[in-house]
Amino acid sequence: MDAADQFDAPELSGGLPAALSCGAVVGGLAYGARAWRGSTANHLIVLSVVFAAGWIPLTVAGRPTTALSAAAIPGLAMAPLLGAGFVTASAFAPPGPTTEAHARLVAFLDIGCAIGTAAAGVTHTQTLLPAGAAAAALILATMRFPRCAGGADQHLPLHRGNLRSVP
Repeated sequence: MDAADQFDAPELSGGLPAALSCGAVVGGLAYGARAWRGSTANHLIVLSVVFAAGWIPLTVAGRPTTALSAAAIPGLAMAPLLGAGFVTASAFAPPGPTTEAHARLVAFLDIGCAIGTAAAGVTHTQTLLPAGAAAAALILATMRFPRCAGGADQHLPLHRGNLRSVP
């Protein structure tokens, strides 16, 4: 059952994705406005956890207005999470095929959404889609990858071309 049916509020069918998107705009602007401490890999892990946990308030919302407000919460982490994912994909791409690395990232996101949607359809619960996508991102973020060229101690780059994490 979706929120529009649960609350007998058909306006939530468009309102919830809009609230999620508004949260993403705010989160993206806040994340991009400054340099953040730590490596992008750590950002990816933290943002994955925040994104997954951000869905919990929506699952327990008791009113349509509460559901609308709650839908913005995971959105706050969504744009920064995607940004960190693209930076990570760029860092691991061999010189040249960055476009292919980004296409693979989008393909994996689509696969994760498809699996989460299928699981939600089979189990009749909407909570598996964001939880599955966040879990997949967390697994990918914590996998062991070959070290980047340029030194054994090099971190993944932050945004704006900074190749070292902020101390």
